[in-house]
Amino acid sequence: ENEISLASVWPNPAPTHVSVEVENAFKPESWTVYALNGAKVPVNPIQAGNGWQIDVTHLKAGIYQLLLQNSNGDQIRSTFIKM
Repeated sequence: ENEISLASVWPNPAPTHVSVEVENAFKPESWTVYALNGAKVPVNPIQAGNGWQIDVTHLKAGIYQLLLQNSNGDQIRSTFIKM
């Protein structure tokens, strides 16, 4: 698996949602969000234009890591803060 760092996540910190854009060649197959304690948090990304939006209203305030993976096993990791 390869790690690619070409992702934009905003706003950061996020009050209600985060928007995610990745390079055009990267097609996420799986989305995982982890809390700082390592627990997986359920998310439901919705395609919006050239990227996706993730509703984070159900998350507690804190720091989270987003992990995207494509069908080749390539990954993108990004950190965001929930207000």
